Amino acid sequence: MGRILNIVFLAAIAIATMLQSSSARTTYVVGDALGWLVPPGPAVYTIWAANKTFRVGDTLVFNFATGAHSVARVTRANYDACNAASPLFLLSESPATVTLDETGDYYFLCAFPGHCSLGQKFAINVSAAA
Repeated sequence: MGRILNIVFLAAIAIATMLQSSSARTTYVVGDALGWLVPPGPAVYTIWAANKTFRVGDTLVFNFATGAHSVARVTRANYDACNAASPLFLLSESPATVTLDETGDYYFLCAFPGHCSLGQKFAINVSAAA
């Protein structure tokens, strides 16, 4: 009887561990220590995002000076044109937190004039949760 209980207990722990690891969410601080600002080069945020795997349920945290920057999620066409006139959403208070709630492409830029064209933008692809 004791052996059966041990096996059941170990199986329960294994299942709980698998469930916990499959529902793990990652929080990404955009730009890491740099934060969300006009970058020192045009590809800084693209390079930052390139080596990461984003999944549904992950969170992006944008740290910036409130009143000096913003976070706009835009369409691909508006991203390519650095146009924030009709964003899908616009966040202007820092820290701004975005939960990635669906699969697909996400496009972010700063809506302040000129910031996007100086490289304050990036695009990511979000995969299904593991």
